[in-house]
Formats: sequence, C-alpha cells, structure tokens
Amino acid sequence: MTEGIKGENSRIGGGVASFRMSVYEAERSLDNRSEGKISSEVLVARTGLNKEGMLDGSAEEIKVALTQLVMEYGFLNHHQRNYADSNTGNFIREITVDTRDVDRTIRFAFITPKDNKSDGVAELSIVSGERSLQGVTPKSIDIPAAQLRTMVNSAVENEMRNGYIPEDLKKRVGGLSYMGFDIDGTLLNTEDPNFLINEAELQKFADYTLLLAEVGIEPFLFSGRGVLDVKRVTGLITSRGGRITATSICENGSVLYDTKTDKFRPIEGIPAVAVSVKSSVESFLNQELVDNGLGSLEEGKALGISINPTEKGIQVAKASVEIQSEIDRVKAETGRVMQPEDFKPIDIYRLWVKGLIKNGKQDIINLAGAFRDNSLVGLNESDRREMEQYLDGTVSKIVNSATAVDINPCILEDGKVKGITKIEGIDAFARENGLHLDENGNYVELGGIGDSGGDLFLKKSALSCGVWNMTSGMRYDPSMNIKIVAPRPVLEGTNMVLEYMLRIRRANRLAKLN
Repeated sequence: MTEGIKGENSRIGGGVASFRMSVYEAERSLDNRSEGKISSEVLVARTGLNKEGMLDGSAEEIKVALTQLVMEYGFLNHHQRNYADSNTGNFIREITVDTRDVDRTIRFAFITPKDNKSDGVAELSIVSGERSLQGVTPKSIDIPAAQLRTMVNSAVENEMRNGYIPEDLKKRVGGLSYMGFDIDGTLLNTEDPNFLINEAELQKFADYTLLLAEVGIEPFLFSGRGVLDVKRVTGLITSRGGRITATSICENGSVLYDTKTDKFRPIEGIPAVAVSVKSSVESFLNQELVDNGLGSLEEGKALGISINPTEKGIQVAKASVEIQSEIDRVKAETGRVMQPEDFKPIDIYRLWVKGLIKNGKQDIINLAGAFRDNSLVGLNESDRREMEQYLDGTVSKIVNSATAVDINPCILEDGKVKGITKIEGIDAFARENGLHLDENGNYVELGGIGDSGGDLFLKKSALSCGVWNMTSGMRYDPSMNIKIVAPRPVLEGTNMVLEYMLRIRRANRLAKLN
C-alpha cells in the first residue's frame, strides 16, 4: 500500500521533530468510470522506531494524528492485521480505518526490519480513490509535528461543533439513558505531579451534567478508586451545581455507590468471606510493607486494597525470589535472558506482593480468626476452607495499574473463584437499571468516556468515547469500539465530547419536530 512513497525519518534530538508529507496526484484513465477524478495517496507522517520496536517522540505524535484523522473523516470500520512483507521480509503491524468518505482510507503501520536489529519506522497515510502512482512525481512539504497536530485539532474541533453528524452517532446518542465517566485521566489529571483543578472546565462539566439530566441522560462515575474518593469527586461536581444522579461504580467494578442515599454495597456474588480476607490481608500488609517503609495502602476502599510502592520497596522487590522466578519463566518459554531492569518497576512490585501473600497465607488466615467484628468469628473448619479457596483466588487476581498494585475481591460461582473486572460492575449496574443488550453485546442505553484499556465498561457501551490523552491500549483495541475521540486531553476533552453529544441530541429532537 505504501509502494512509491518517499518519506524522511523524523527524530527528536534537540530540535523540533517534523514530518515529511508527500502528495501524489494522477488523473484516472479515460476508461475509468470516475473520469477525471484525482487519485492520490498522502503520507501524513513517517517516523522512526528504535530496534526494540518502541516509538520515539515524533511517532507518538502520529499516533495522536491517526485518532484525530479518524475523527475528522468519520469512523465506519476498523481492521488490524500482522504480517510479514513477502518482498522484504519485514514484519508489519497494520491498522486501517474505513471512513464515511468512501474514497478515503486511513492506514497506520509499524514496520520492523526482519533482522530485528536495525531501526524500523511508523507510517501514517491517507489513501484516496484508486491509486495509479506509476511515473508520478511527488510534491513534498515539511510540516513540524506541533503544526500538524494543530491543523488536525482545528479540523476535528470544527467537525464536532459544526460538521456532518453520522447517522450511526445520531442513533447511538439518541438511545442513551446513562453516561459513565472514568475519573483518573478523564476528569482529573492526577498523574501530573503539579496537578491543579481547572476550575473553568470543572464548572463547565458540572453544567453539562445538568444539561445531560435535562435531556434524559443520567451521569454516573466509574472508577477503580475507593468509595471515599468517588464520594469526594462527586462532591467536587455537586458543589458546583452539577448532578451525579445514577449509581456510581467503584473499586474496579466490585462496589456500587448510591449518591442519593450515600450508601454503598458489594455487587451480587461477592461472599461474606471477602470482608474477612480484606481485613486480614490489609493487617498483614501493614505489618510487612507499611511498618517497614516498603509501601503505603490507599485509604477509603470498602472491599479492595490498593498498594502504592516506595522506592525502597521496589528495590527490595527486584532482589526477590518472585522476580527471579519470572526471569526463569521467560527464559524457558522464549529463550530471552532478562534482567530485573527489563521489567517495569510496578510489575516487579506486583509479583513480589503476590509472593508475600502466597507465602504468608497461613499468617493471614490466623489474623482472620483473630477478628471479632466480622462474620467469621473463630473461623470453623468450613470457614477456613472457604477462606483458603478465596485467598488463593485473590492472589491469582492481583493486578496493577501504571502506579499501584490492586488486590480486588472475587466472586464465587459454582465453587470456583472468578475475578471481578469493570465489566462485572457494569453488568450489575445494567441489571439494576433494566438495560438491554443489542446484537453486538452492547447496552443500548449506556454511554461512557475513558482514557485507558482498563476502562472495560466501554466495551459494553453503545457509545464508547475517548479523550486525546488515552493510552495506545485503548486507542488501537478494536474491542473498545471507540466512536468519538476528543482532540483535547482530560476534562477539556470530556467537555468537548459532551458538547458534541448534546448537539447530536438537539439535532435528533429537531428532526422529530420536522
């Protein structure tokens, strides 16, 4: 598809990265039914990959440009394939997007050389019409990365505010009764160490929640955070006149929080033993981690536990039996000889915490028997067996985000332990509110907006939206089924999505009147 394209690698090395745009133009032959129409392929960006296949800074720019171009031209379908080029032997990971412009396809490709040693490239191209590029001389223009982003941003913003509204979006927005909002990275930029609330955007968001409620869409929060944090964020919104009217979902889908009654409850299927496990594991980790300066526990969680590592804790984890076992496993399975430095620190820490709990299981069960304020006073033999089973399941479900390790409760189904994700949380929400699934397994009345692949509730939303800063795990996962992408980050982007949704809702009402 890129035959004949000429581009230059862009690198960030003290200067501003720029992309080379090459435009090919050719008249179609007279016997072609589209007589006289221009056929062209535009390489919007071509930039380097290092030998590990990681994108450099300028390539991150074109990942952003891809999403924004999809927004500009309208999303119809999304294809992904991995293959080896038959001519060069290079390995190619390719994403193509069909747009509502039937003559225009967007292509994004990672190209890794077959020797896997030299640098590869990432390409973003727009393919128009039937290509007939032989003998055509390209016209090239250098465009700074920041300028390219500004150009595309402006086009997308104009599209959202004034452009054509696809019929599919009219249908999806028209069917909504609920809109869920992730917190971190979507409403609040908490990863920024200098994080400050954007008062103007927060007030705008509060106003939009009122407007959503007025047109029959109830807002709610959906987060891995604990009940206490969700209550605090709800307070930030309601204190500015906004509304969070529907039940919010907390702790990675395991807890429902009713903002009207200020009460929370576990989702159906979590056994009583989960309370004792949570209390005893928390007590154990306080002794093992907190008292030794190896980590801290997040306050305010009803059922789950979140652990934030310290630098000292990560260094201890690097020298642990667990990380050496993982290195041995990778070597046995792939032949790769890895070092602790090859793993992300948070992944090392998760392995170590998992090992701590597994090795300290008996201590944890003994601690549970010591609790007199829960449902397992004394721990009889049946209780002990259930706790062992449940504790083993919890250990196997320990996960981590980019910054913390989470131990989430599990459900016992037919005597088997099943982990809880945000999908179980949204299914519980759907049962309580009588939502209906369409033929694709999405809840017709549900919309949502998030920033990462961990926002799994989007996979079951009829209207799945993302902000500009969303992760590549969300951006390129077809199962996330993203329909709207804001060209702005965090709360500013969220507000743009809501503005667009309200515009669509108004258009639907006008259409009914006419």
